[in-house]
Amino acid sequence: MTDLLKEIKEKLVETLKLADVQPEEIGDDEPLFGEGLGLDSIDGFELVVMLQRDYGVKIGSKELGPRVFASVRLVADFVERSRAGKTARAGCGCSSSEWGWSASPEPGSTPPVRP
Repeated sequence: MTDLLKEIKEKLVETLKLADVQPEEIGDDEPLFGEGLGLDSIDGFELVVMLQRDYGVKIGSKELGPRVFASVRLVADFVERSRAGKTARAGCGCSSSEWGWSASPEPGSTPPVRP
């Protein structure tokens, strides 16, 4: 997932035209909105469009968006899950109902710290 994290950070900087931010300065678990990177609702809309255009994935509800866009790591996890046909992946730290999918995380996986 390291390559995907790097790619998403590069796309964030490019898509949102973050002139004062380098992709490597964005922490994997740094909040994207509010205190972290400081994105706003317009940026969120642009991120939704970028995910659809570049990865072919959709945010299916207003409730899902804030969870997916909490950090770059969670965006990458969402993309990976979508690419894998919405199957569970070890270490996601998310219940299946939280993401709105029928799969469950693998037993014994260690969830990451989430905001």
